[in-house]
Amino acid sequence: MSADIRFWTLEGDVKASKQYRMLINKYQQRVVKQDLYNAIYMVRHEKAPVKKDAFNLLNSLLDKKNNESGWVVEYQLDATSQALTHLLWMEPQQVELYIRYGSVVAHDNTAKTNIYGLPLSIFAVHSC
Repeated sequence: MSADIRFWTLEGDVKASKQYRMLINKYQQRVVKQDLYNAIYMVRHEKAPVKKDAFNLLNSLLDKKNNESGWVVEYQLDATSQALTHLLWMEPQQVELYIRYGSVVAHDNTAKTNIYGLPLSIFAVHSC
């Protein structure tokens, strides 16, 4: 049963409700929906580990900062888990615009709408 769930989730992108019906038809036994949801969740998180996204982004930004002057990259890691908790970056042109038009800054804070359920703050500098 778990092999079917893995295959349908990774290869077929089959939704849980359809998998539920397919499992009942194939195995002719009771399937607990919550167990199915948990199994699908585990398979999906094996497929795309969250940890790598932040690591790749931070490394890319630090490379840019080291190779090109003018980049601003500031970050904080959680003391226990070493997970990325805060990140701010500005390209050289954004730094110049901020210095020139520092009084015109837009800020947008969106909470828990991305795939990680984390807040996202966007600062935009508007040139006049």
